[in-house]
Amino acid sequence: AEGGTGAAGEAAGERALGPVVVLPRLISATQRARILVRARVALARRLHEEFSVYWREGRVQLPEYTQRRVQWWDHKPRLPNEIQMMSRSKDRVKLFDESFVYRQQLRRARNDARREKRAAWVEERKKKQVEKDKAKAARRQQALAVVNEAKCGGLLGFRSPGLVPSS
Repeated sequence: AEGGTGAAGEAAGERALGPVVVLPRLISATQRARILVRARVALARRLHEEFSVYWREGRVQLPEYTQRRVQWWDHKPRLPNEIQMMSRSKDRVKLFDESFVYRQQLRRARNDARREKRAAWVEERKKKQVEKDKAKAARRQQALAVVNEAKCGGLLGFRSPGLVPSS
């Protein structure tokens, strides 16, 4: 159980980070499991808030080892493929199956090729978007120049030259 701000605070999704209060009462095993899960989630949330970046701004930098351990809570580093292969079930597959290793190499090469194609496409899309934005800005400037020359700015609605830049 956790100390809260009442029904209104819990309904809004806000919970006070006050002390954890444990009160004795007779409960079933299912209720006990639910309460323990809630307490574990609350403590995990409190730990995450303690080590999160936005909370630690302006604080002393954590040592490198501690910072790595904190990051492992949310982002566990991937195991090398050799170790992942050994963690497969021995009952269903051979640990050192040559065909599996070959398929894994093919899959890795295919994914690398896809990644390179995507990177090239992203660069091309960025260039196209920049060109599109430049063309749009040029069309807008041309339209504003025509409107300003014709002295019919009222057609575009109220537009104060001091508040809204023309470019």
